[in-house]
Amino acid sequence: MYRTQIQLEDKQVEELKKLAQKKNRSISSLIRDAVEMILSSERKKDDGKSVVRAKSIAGRYGFGTEDLSEKHDEELTELYSK
Repeated sequence: MYRTQIQLEDKQVEELKKLAQKKNRSISSLIRDAVEMILSSERKKDDGKSVVRAKSIAGRYGFGTEDLSEKHDEELTELYSK
């Protein structure tokens, strides 16, 4: 685990102490959870971008057959036999 120092407002420290005591946890663990929430939120935003990118290219590339979704097994068999 990485050790670091942060500066908090006095009011933040007071509220964190109360919350830590109420939940029977350390202030550090509460801060780690808060950081994880932020990072998780950012990961989800990036995942959304990936979906948008994938949707934007879907259907752009042809494979020479109109019914590929129906005959994909046959097409794969033919490709692998080459």
